[in-house]
Amino acid sequence: MIRHVDWLVVFIIFINTYASFSTILPIALNAFVIIVLFLQKKSLFLLSRFQINLLAVSVLVIFLLLISAIGNVCISTYSIFRGIRVSLFVVLMGLLCNNYMHKIELRTFYNSLYIVLLVNVLCVYFQMIFPDIKPFFYSLFFTEKEFKNFPLRAFGLYSSYDATGLCVCGFLLLLLCRFIYNPKYKYFYQFIFVYLSVFFISRFTMVLGTGILFLFICMIAKYRVKSFLFIFLPLLIISLGYIAVYLFTNFSLADLEVAQSYGDSDDMLVQMIMFPDNIWAYLIGTGDTIDISDIGYIKIIFMTGVSGLLLYIFFYAYSLLWIKKYILADRDYSFFLMYSFSVLVLLIIFNFKLLLIYSRGFADLYLILIMYLYSKKEDFYAKNKLGCI
Repeated sequence: MIRHVDWLVVFIIFINTYASFSTILPIALNAFVIIVLFLQKKSLFLLSRFQINLLAVSVLVIFLLLISAIGNVCISTYSIFRGIRVSLFVVLMGLLCNNYMHKIELRTFYNSLYIVLLVNVLCVYFQMIFPDIKPFFYSLFFTEKEFKNFPLRAFGLYSSYDATGLCVCGFLLLLLCRFIYNPKYKYFYQFIFVYLSVFFISRFTMVLGTGILFLFICMIAKYRVKSFLFIFLPLLIISLGYIAVYLFTNFSLADLEVAQSYGDSDDMLVQMIMFPDNIWAYLIGTGDTIDISDIGYIKIIFMTGVSGLLLYIFFYAYSLLWIKKYILADRDYSFFLMYSFSVLVLLIIFNFKLLLIYSRGFADLYLILIMYLYSKKEDFYAKNKLGCI
């Protein structure tokens, strides 16, 4: 039975992961939790050196954004607020980490994350089964995008198809990582249920989701060779055959054209590839959000230049390397280390399609994972000291 504290963890992860609903709500929620903690304890633990270093890097990003904006007389409140939001979130999650997160059991955290990611997948299926509800969903995001014009696609709980695809692929990797450390068939069945949703999101998600499926097949072959050959391989062939027939019917034989939902984006992609026209702009950016391009790395180069891009990379790489030294030999928590690394890889890949690095929702989810692992450092020390690895 799920306890009240478990639902609290679910709620905190949900609000911060699906931040498309509101810019202010996630910050307000975390600030409220910090105030409640303060009233209960009458004091709050200060940030650790690790958390202060993360905060320092995020502040440097803000400083670079301001230099680029002032130097180019191009003030972008959007990009500057992104930096401020992440810096504030580092502080909030750092305080939560030091005061509360260390009390959350590993199973509770996994179940909470599982429930949050599952909700998005269920919304994808729900939008495909009942397409008339799509306008209601995209009205929640305060966006002008006309999602209802794409009948073969669903967007779940995000205001972008690629963001939804990143979330679903993140769920697939969660199940894959869980299977690697606990090879049970139930994770494969859950994986297939989640995997089928990728065909309703985007072509990019289909490709990555199928790649993750291939990795899962390799893991099944490694851990369950006989079962793979006599049970899962025929089942997989039948399932993929059904998917192929479904896609062929809907994409080729029906009156509905693929372009209505996916379009011919090849020429559009070429138009999106552009770069600053001088060395100074390459170094610190132009301060512009460059709306004509959706490619995340091009947006970063225009906003903060190569210097800003390197700071983003350092922010993520430093956090992983710091955590790794605690749990390299701890099997219980190395599962989440692998998953955190997988989420980062997905962010890097999807950033070629959309600006998702440092974005609302995914930067927050990544920091929640990292801060939770960091909050367990005392457990890591205790296990290593007692030889229980």
